[in-house]
Amino acid sequence: MTPSEPPPLPPGKTSPQPLQYASPVQPNASAAWRHGKLLLAGRVVELPDACIRCNAPAVKRFRKDVYWHEPWLYALVIPGILIYAILAMVLRKKATYSCGLCAEHVKRRGRGLLAMWILVAIGVAGVVGGIAGVNAAFGPGQQDLSLVAVLTGFLFLIIAAGVGLVNVPLLRPKKIDEQYARYTGCSDAFLRNFPDANPSRDSVQPNSSSR
Repeated sequence: MTPSEPPPLPPGKTSPQPLQYASPVQPNASAAWRHGKLLLAGRVVELPDACIRCNAPAVKRFRKDVYWHEPWLYALVIPGILIYAILAMVLRKKATYSCGLCAEHVKRRGRGLLAMWILVAIGVAGVVGGIAGVNAAFGPGQQDLSLVAVLTGFLFLIIAAGVGLVNVPLLRPKKIDEQYARYTGCSDAFLRNFPDANPSRDSVQPNSSSR
């Protein structure tokens, strides 16, 4: 018997069985389907190692948590943003996905994010500088220029928000229920990696043959 081997068991004794622990669910591509232009997936899913934009081999993967709530909740912004914020936090549903981008789309996303932050910096500088100018202005002309700077800064911030909406999200949740999440943002080429799903009333259920 070598030192690395366990000692022999006494006669009549059997080797103890290892404890059985509940392992976490391992999400995989088989838990996803296509439904028209939408990707239907489990609420936790790891998508194939292909670019979601063009289906080329992925060079970088992203893991994202996304949230969704019923659209009618946005109407609560009118009576009060605080009411909306509280109910949205309580009623929202969460999903998690992991997906990839190819080298070209990683570069495009990086350029978009850089442009967004440049616009944010210009916008903040315009707003802060304009407000400071209004407070320190000694004449109507100077105040007008400061107000123009503030308005221009807000305009840049709005543009930055638009650029961010285009470049920051990878997949956008269209709906999340108790079992599935539905996403937009996948190319047709990428969606062809998945089997079809069938609609059933208000929800989408996978084909029985694709489970």
